[in-house]
Amino acid sequence: MKCKPILMTIVLAAWLPAVLAHHSTAVDFEKGTVIAIEGAVTNAEFVNPHMRFHVDVTGDDGTVENWQIETRPARDLVKRGITPEALATGTLVRVEGEPSRRGQNSMWLTGLTIGDGRRIAFVDGDGGQQAGGRPLVLPTNWSTFSEVAASYSGDSPFDISGGWSGRYRFTVTVDDLEPKPTPATAEALRLRAANQAFGTDDALRCVGVGAPAGMEIYDQGAFYLFGNGAALRRIYMDGRQAPDDWPLSMMGYSTGRWEGESLVIETTHLKPMWLDGSGWPMSGAETRTVETYTPSNNGATLERTMTIHDPLYTEPLVRTRGYVRSDQPMRESICDPQGFYRDLLNEGLIEGYLAL
Repeated sequence: MKCKPILMTIVLAAWLPAVLAHHSTAVDFEKGTVIAIEGAVTNAEFVNPHMRFHVDVTGDDGTVENWQIETRPARDLVKRGITPEALATGTLVRVEGEPSRRGQNSMWLTGLTIGDGRRIAFVDGDGGQQAGGRPLVLPTNWSTFSEVAASYSGDSPFDISGGWSGRYRFTVTVDDLEPKPTPATAEALRLRAANQAFGTDDALRCVGVGAPAGMEIYDQGAFYLFGNGAALRRIYMDGRQAPDDWPLSMMGYSTGRWEGESLVIETTHLKPMWLDGSGWPMSGAETRTVETYTPSNNGATLERTMTIHDPLYTEPLVRTRGYVRSDQPMRESICDPQGFYRDLLNEGLIEGYLAL
């Protein structure tokens, strides 16, 4: 053992329960359920990261309902031929999509037929282990980021340096916690109902950074750096404990240790947040999370397990994920908080939200 890591720095978004996770569309829309509407376009907002357009649908009794359709970034739509001209006001369309979880007149676009007869099918989802229907191929070679990383043989029993993609064992962060049914207390149920009333997930308001599709790990011998260009999280490896006056935050206070080939990280001093996109709450000050990162597939993948201890639940909650080696560059995260407020305004909920 040549040297002992004093500090590990890890990107915040690579671990947080939910609030800083990539805002999956499954947070707002019922995945696997598809409905269809027909009507006339009333307006289109070609914005990033999610383009929106609205359609007036006339019922059999003559009443008109306005629907909001949300979809991919504007730049992606233009490549498919969906331009502002194609969705001009008055254009007749048939829209297929996944309905709102909150019962609103809104959906996530999965198929679109424009008035001129063009049909554009979308294969949308949250690029998981079999993104686009293709099986995930494990790499046999990968690179590290420095000679120090490649030759380091200190306290770490496993070289985790290099790039990692979140496509391995990907699961949408909505109702993904075990066991089921969720062992919630009455207070947890009350808080969840309040969270769901306005969909006030911090990720929707860009309060937290969006988690990337992966992370880059730099092993410099004396410390690790887990990064993706977003906020950094420090993990102390020298046995120190949190100071009494350490503030509550999204990152909390983390300490780490190696148990065999598994990296174990414990975190406390968290602020109250969401545990997942469906609104399950986290108490914060009384929450303690324990994560393990274990290599698999001859070092090509990492198995990650998070156990959440919180008095809002009668037993610990568990979440599992994974990473696969990747030399692909990190992509910049884009977040538009205006979408959250536009949705509330369109749904007539903005005044109630502001009164909270």
